[in-house]
Amino acid sequence: MYGNSDLFNALEKSSPHEVYRIQQRIDPRECDHAGFEEAFRERGKRPWVVFEDSLRTDGDKWQGLFSTCNFNSFALLGMAYGLDLKKSRPFDLILKHHHGMTHPVPPRWIDKKQAPVKQLIQRGEDVNLGLLPIFRNCDRDARPGWMAPMWAVRDRDGRYNLSWHRSLYINDREITIRFYPGRHLWDEFQGYMKRKEPMPAVAIVGGHHPAFSVGCGTAFNLDVDEYDAVGGIYKEATGEELRVTDSELWGRDLVVPADAEVILEGYITERQEEAGLWCDAWQNYTRPSKQNVFRVDAVTMREQPLYVSNWPGASVQTSLSGAAEVYELLRPHFRDIRGINFPFVQTVIVSAKLPARGMGTNLAATLYAMKQNMKHVIVVDEDVDPYDFQQVFFAMTSRVDATRDVQLLNVMRHVNDPAGEGRTVGGMIIDATRPHDSEEFEIAKPSTSAMEKARKALEREPLDAIPNRSALTW
Repeated sequence: MYGNSDLFNALEKSSPHEVYRIQQRIDPRECDHAGFEEAFRERGKRPWVVFEDSLRTDGDKWQGLFSTCNFNSFALLGMAYGLDLKKSRPFDLILKHHHGMTHPVPPRWIDKKQAPVKQLIQRGEDVNLGLLPIFRNCDRDARPGWMAPMWAVRDRDGRYNLSWHRSLYINDREITIRFYPGRHLWDEFQGYMKRKEPMPAVAIVGGHHPAFSVGCGTAFNLDVDEYDAVGGIYKEATGEELRVTDSELWGRDLVVPADAEVILEGYITERQEEAGLWCDAWQNYTRPSKQNVFRVDAVTMREQPLYVSNWPGASVQTSLSGAAEVYELLRPHFRDIRGINFPFVQTVIVSAKLPARGMGTNLAATLYAMKQNMKHVIVVDEDVDPYDFQQVFFAMTSRVDATRDVQLLNVMRHVNDPAGEGRTVGGMIIDATRPHDSEEFEIAKPSTSAMEKARKALEREPLDAIPNRSALTW
């Protein structure tokens, strides 16, 4: 299992209902792919949608496949990480990701002749970004369209940094890169600015295996080489070593993922261009801003790439990477964590068996002290499933006295958060744990024997044809 195409082919064979091919021509620049994804979502479906006929930036037919995000649900991520969905639950996926991120595995170098991403190469004046697809996810996204690359750079100590930064298409040789203070790449770029030098960088466009993609969005300690850290996640998910190869411009001094779909090599420059509007993971439009220009001097790609877009209404990247980061912070202090749900940016729900009543607020305070950009924390008992919102709201209704169990505080404001002004915004702790031991707080359920009997019976039944739907909508 190396890249997108390998994963897609495997899912078509093992779980054909999880992928959906569309032959109708689409134009990603006009939100067509996102329209399909939203229409599926309205019906409670979240397949990986692959379009066989899509347009590229210059209006001609794209030579490969184009698809919606390949990590748009925990179910897809679970299968990509090798989990049996019938025998696991979302927290198992988080634990698997956490084990990978805390057990680094150096990538395996392979020769360029063996690297799928080196099948086609453009250099210098031959570079033409118009041959690639760009997309707009939402109606007011800036034209002509965007890319959502993962970026690879090296810092002054030779450590690799991998991160996500979106890009607006400018012309056939240039795109923008949106990054800002507080990010590792920004800090490193300041040194190049002082020296009046462009910064070497690699933009990994069109995606990779979800374990690599989500790994690039995971926060690691500053002393960790992120190729090694992401390599650990990739190995945990796929059983394979992450493969890298030489770049076209810098050789072994700046290696690239060998199994990516499309790679842009070039330099982040001092020049800036206006870019925006853009709807990102916050699901609202970020304001236009001045963004640095990335000049592309080499393009490499597969002969028939499977180009993955990034639809903000469906991506659960933060839900997995953020939950794994929260687990890493809480584990040394709270040993009996039963589940962590990161349903939206800056909001987390933690289920835990706490050693004493009133510890829910202490647990939440740990996250505010140790994790940047945390806004709302909800803590529930071990008998409440944090992935079931009916159960979460049950706990908030029956176990919360708002005059006692809700805390308001000023926290660091995320740059994309439209609420609040300046550097801070109001955050909230909701301690929805039982205030004391009492039968009144026991959740009534059928007997254990009745549940076991039903579960065993259903294991033998084909249930995939039953429609998926929420209890409160259809």
